Amino acid sequence: MKPSGVAGLALVLAAALLSAPASAQESKTVADVTIRYGLVSAIDAEHMDAQHGTHKGGHGSGMEHLVVSLADAATGSRIAGARVEVEVRDPKGRVQRKSLQAMITAGVPDYSEVFEFGWSGRYTIRMSILRPGVARPLKASFTHHHAI
Repeated sequence: MKPSGVAGLALVLAAALLSAPASAQESKTVADVTIRYGLVSAIDAEHMDAQHGTHKGGHGSGMEHLVVSLADAATGSRIAGARVEVEVRDPKGRVQRKSLQAMITAGVPDYSEVFEFGWSGRYTIRMSILRPGVARPLKASFTHHHAI
């Protein structure tokens, strides 16, 4: 039986954030926040997404659903209400910049958007995260080796 709705999306996102190969997910702690990201093909995410059509990035070949979760590093409590800006630089130097959409997946806050990963090679993913009540944004950078 194929999962549907919010439960199905939660399974897809959990796979991306918790059990995907190391090249498809990563985490790091900056200041007091643990930042995790994962990638799921946009078409797979779209088929499972209870909020179908929310993301405007397209769902064709090379399109990936980038999901970010934020947690207090000490307690593990998820952080909601942040503004997350992402810049993705592809192996050919092309840059995509987007604000991630704040979502609630199975009762847990996360942030996501669709980006094009159209080439095999090294991608740089830079994030700027502005938390509620905190004046200075956190900055994080990840390197993702993508294979088509």
